[in-house]
Amino acid sequence: MSTLPDLPLETGSWRSPSWEHATVADVMCAPAVACAADTPLTAVARTMVTRHIHVVIVAPADGAGAAGWRVVSDRAVAAAGARASRLTAGDVAAEPLEAAEPGWPLDRAAVLMADHGASHLVVVDPHGRPTGMLSTIDLAGVIAWGRG
Repeated sequence: MSTLPDLPLETGSWRSPSWEHATVADVMCAPAVACAADTPLTAVARTMVTRHIHVVIVAPADGAGAAGWRVVSDRAVAAAGARASRLTAGDVAAEPLEAAEPGWPLDRAAVLMADHGASHLVVVDPHGRPTGMLSTIDLAGVIAWGRG
């Protein structure tokens, strides 16, 4: 039976606010990466891999307003499999589960993610337009490196 090696201990991260004082804006990834609904899914996949991101926002058609924003996740891309070359971002985009505001404390965002089984939240401005993304790995970074 083999054992797993100990995880290396790193010395820190630039994302080091304390959990108690950090807001969504402090740790979110910005700007949000977006594409048009007619973007080929293969191009969305390339963007995800190149930028090391798991979600791309799909912009609404002209005039759809803020309510028309949707997301393509890496899971949706993977599920497309061999069909991906025949699909667009709009074909697999889903409504975001929830959105967060930049000023929210991390506890509020974490509870929202947990309640909805979400690994990402779209961060929106006061007009409902996406400005960034918050992921569970962003929260894990604060837990790992946050300083009091």
